[in-house]
Amino acid sequence: MEIIIVTVLIVAACFYTVYRIYKVSQNKGCNCEDCHERGCKGHCHLLMLLLLLLPTATLTAQEEEDYKLKIYSNGEFVSSFNNYTGDRFCTEDHKSNTIWVPGILLGAEYRITPKWTAKIEGEYITNYGMMLDELSLTHHVHPAFNIKAGVFGLPFGHHNTDYGYMDYFTAGDPEGDCALFSSPNTEMGVSLLGEFDCGLSYQASITSGMAADMITPLYFFYNAHQGFKEGSANFTSPAYSLRLGYNGIKHLQLGAGVYYCNNIADNVTIDHVTWDKFTGGAPVFLWYADAQFKNDYITARTSFMSGNIQKTTELSYLINECSWEGDNGYLAKQAMSFMGEIGWNLKNTFYPKTKGPELMPYAHFEYYDTQKKGDKADFSIEGIAPETVMNPRGQVNLWSFGLNYLPNENIKIKAGYMMRHVGGDKDLGKKNLNSLDIAISYDFDIFTLR
Repeated sequence: MEIIIVTVLIVAACFYTVYRIYKVSQNKGCNCEDCHERGCKGHCHLLMLLLLLLPTATLTAQEEEDYKLKIYSNGEFVSSFNNYTGDRFCTEDHKSNTIWVPGILLGAEYRITPKWTAKIEGEYITNYGMMLDELSLTHHVHPAFNIKAGVFGLPFGHHNTDYGYMDYFTAGDPEGDCALFSSPNTEMGVSLLGEFDCGLSYQASITSGMAADMITPLYFFYNAHQGFKEGSANFTSPAYSLRLGYNGIKHLQLGAGVYYCNNIADNVTIDHVTWDKFTGGAPVFLWYADAQFKNDYITARTSFMSGNIQKTTELSYLINECSWEGDNGYLAKQAMSFMGEIGWNLKNTFYPKTKGPELMPYAHFEYYDTQKKGDKADFSIEGIAPETVMNPRGQVNLWSFGLNYLPNENIKIKAGYMMRHVGGDKDLGKKNLNSLDIAISYDFDIFTLR
């Protein structure tokens, strides 16, 4: 019965997509042929993905039926005592003590059959409100080959692959990685994923990609992904991503991946006529590598992320002209981030046979620059050479030291002092942004039905 329901849903989605293609092609309210072309191409890409999923719905489950519903939650609450406003690009600073929520996630996973799993996750984030992180359907063909379709976060970087606030020693997600690539980086599309007995895993995805008009230039690609919050996604230039992971060595976890979108200017969500000023493509290429070592005594993590985009000066001009009021700076051609942290489990070191709470002192370091390198193309705005407009405050050196206290495996209390050294020049003096953070993180299953 469940297989029939899934098949009907996919077929209905195919018919609806065909209907949308017809409506776009018959749209009389816009005389721009490019709009029609982009809309038709985007819906045709979606139709192809749905047709790819359709044959898998006809496969019947051979294993014994095992229905399961799991409701779970994880999140973090933070109290920060700062000597700054929180924005390193702000020219005026004053002390600002805040209580904020990096995220409170509530999710549910329902196994329709042993071959089909439906999943939904919603998250509350300070300054963003409620967001849909995932709404997906997964078909389990084999442990080494599964198909996921819907809205989901891409596993780009360790912080998005093993998503959870219990993982890191500091409050919130790593600043550098999130400055380059949003967390969670929710997009719409389809993924092929699996894991082999040797410890090698993979996830290859085709998703809606980034939209040029959603970029905040000073922050590189932060918040540029097309998720469910936009209501619909422009699928004209989809993104292609791949992550490879390996955990075949005891205590060690390795990962690496790439993300490519051929032209983010094709995915703009505002009036396409305005973006006709843009000439040529704007390809995006990002890559990363991460590693984690964890045993009973030491936990250490590191990650590196970098990215490039073309036509950045021209993109910056259109973003500032069409999307916001005032000057929002220039988008960098290249950005990068590095993170490393290490923690020492005192309880397991000195009292290994005793059960009880754990105490872990830690050290954490990050270096990131969202304005690392400007576009050197022969294009300038108001006589300003593109390579001279990078804001030095995009560069941050960050150190943090503190303690993590774990009364049990589901709760972690964090306390740490964080120091940020922000770059500057003769006009923008260097800034030292310091904060004392106290956080409570949790991760547990609320309800499981077998």
